[in-house]
Amino acid sequence: MSGKTWLAARLANASTLQSLCEAVESSPRYLWSSELLTTAWHTAATLTTSPGVRTSLQAESSRRLLVRLLAEQRRLRPDFDARSMACMVWAWSKLRVKEKDLMDDLSERFPGQVLQFSTKDLSRLIYGLAQLRHRSGPLVPAAGDVLAQRMDESNSQTVANVSYAFCLMKLKHRNFFTSLAEKMPDRMNEFKPQELSILVYSCALLRVRNDRLLGAVCEEARGRLSEFSPQNISNLLYGVGLLQFLSQPFLHDTCSFSSVRMSSFSVQGISNMTYALGLLGYQHPMFLRSICGSLRVDELLPQHIGNMSYALGQMGFRRCQPHELRCRVQQAD
Repeated sequence: MSGKTWLAARLANASTLQSLCEAVESSPRYLWSSELLTTAWHTAATLTTSPGVRTSLQAESSRRLLVRLLAEQRRLRPDFDARSMACMVWAWSKLRVKEKDLMDDLSERFPGQVLQFSTKDLSRLIYGLAQLRHRSGPLVPAAGDVLAQRMDESNSQTVANVSYAFCLMKLKHRNFFTSLAEKMPDRMNEFKPQELSILVYSCALLRVRNDRLLGAVCEEARGRLSEFSPQNISNLLYGVGLLQFLSQPFLHDTCSFSSVRMSSFSVQGISNMTYALGLLGYQHPMFLRSICGSLRVDELLPQHIGNMSYALGQMGFRRCQPHELRCRVQQAD
């Protein structure tokens, strides 16, 4: 068995962070290749995200050890391929690796290679960098441009994840969102409920509005509301409200559906939905009556009270003080 095969086997069979660290520390540095470095990072990330491990000293030790190893290998090796790089950035996001030298080297070295990435790898790369809140340099804009050009190849998960990643980075990538609005409205049936919710929520926080896209999402969601979780519904409705997109059929069906399930929504979800309806100036008596019966006043935070009071005011009811909120909802009914 060759040295590299031996090291690959040890890394693949590492079942704990301690055994992984032992394999890394005991192996000669000349054995390491880009593939083995990627395997080590991926294994560390997978083991670190196991229950009860993320905050342990072993997790921190493995992270520091691998950062040092990568530095010894001159940071990013020239033989890294696209998939290895995307996988490594994913691992960095899980391990919260934020060393500036590594991030800067990545951002400067790889923009010219983004054409070699698959759409899935581009999604992993952008999402990983977003989790690390790293958007400096030309890499992320270049990756977004490539995805815009290859939107037809992108699946629903890629589109939703990248939209959310840009939201985290507060990056309104014009080419990506323009292409999304042009290519995706006819493919809404491919999206899972969570992906539809994430897509609209991300666009809303970035204030990216396209009526054809929003209309397609709302129409798709209307026919599949039973597949949506309470959080999916509240985030979707919240996004529609922030974007001031008024679709009467969608609002009616969503409010009617949610009204008989209001007890399954969190206080935050109820607050967000009410606020969205207020922004749109939309009243739904059954929805308001359901809020009255489900409102858990002891769980309300000041921002919940403020948003719901504002929403009721926008619906035409007198603004109320915090202690009057339940009474105001009853009067709205």
